[in-house]
Amino acid sequence: MADDDAAGDNTGTEENGSEQSAEACELMESDHSVTLGAECDDPACPCGVVVNTVSGVLQDASGAAIAGGKAQICTRSARDLSSVCLTPVDAAADGTFSVTVPPENNCLYEGVLRALAPGQNYSTAYCTYEAADMVVNGGTVDLSDTPAVLHATVNATNLPAECVGQSCMESTDEFVLVTFADGLEIDVNPSWLFNGAVGLKDLSATYIEGTDHLCNGDQIPGSPGVWALSPEGDAFQMRYPARIPDKLGLADGTIVNLYIQGGIGHTIQVGDEKRECEEGTWTHFGCASVQGGVITLDESNGIPAIGWLTYTPAN
Repeated sequence: MADDDAAGDNTGTEENGSEQSAEACELMESDHSVTLGAECDDPACPCGVVVNTVSGVLQDASGAAIAGGKAQICTRSARDLSSVCLTPVDAAADGTFSVTVPPENNCLYEGVLRALAPGQNYSTAYCTYEAADMVVNGGTVDLSDTPAVLHATVNATNLPAECVGQSCMESTDEFVLVTFADGLEIDVNPSWLFNGAVGLKDLSATYIEGTDHLCNGDQIPGSPGVWALSPEGDAFQMRYPARIPDKLGLADGTIVNLYIQGGIGHTIQVGDEKRECEEGTWTHFGCASVQGGVITLDESNGIPAIGWLTYTPAN
């Protein structure tokens, strides 16, 4: 996977019209490079851990099993630094799952669990596990003590009639205003969504307060919480304008950093270059300022993918 990077406008306009300092909110590049030892091609996997099976549990926020849930493992190889996302497996009726990792992918320096419920109003969950944190017994990693949680999402409140119950793909060159229950607004061009087969008819979201209880929440210190959207999808070369309600009560003119959590196929367009966002990693994609309790994004610093979204104060 490519290193996470960011693009967007890092200036804002205060109420008096003066331009804010670019230094107030620098776009940040995350370094996810890995250095492996000279003997890491050895089949004994001296620079990683051998994982043949990953087992665990999928559930909703109340602790109940999710019918139709699936689990997928993305492996990061300690042999050659390659990244492979294995075929998802079905979870059992009680939410339990077991994924077999093939020998060519079983020497890991890191793994990512992706939990999803296709065709249902649930967020897709991503949990990252580094080799040093994996408890491996006989080649098996058991994640049952920390279930992967899929959060229920609620459909948008204002879809146009032509988008209700159908794909709404005819708006090829127009943005459609999508509003969610807590006031989050996103202008989506449905023909540029990776999930174009469903368009907007199933687009849903929820706001989750706090981050301490979330997988990878330690990557976004200062965030009041996150928005989880479903179904996830890339915006390709586009960025979607949005109005994000400020949950922190920040003063007008406050600069904030904007993040998405990388998902399958999520990218950021940086000039003429399209870069992948690493699954499960919160990626800084832009900056904006607060005005009247709202964080406004335009096409220059807009949302590059539909999935997980948050912000933090820049200072």
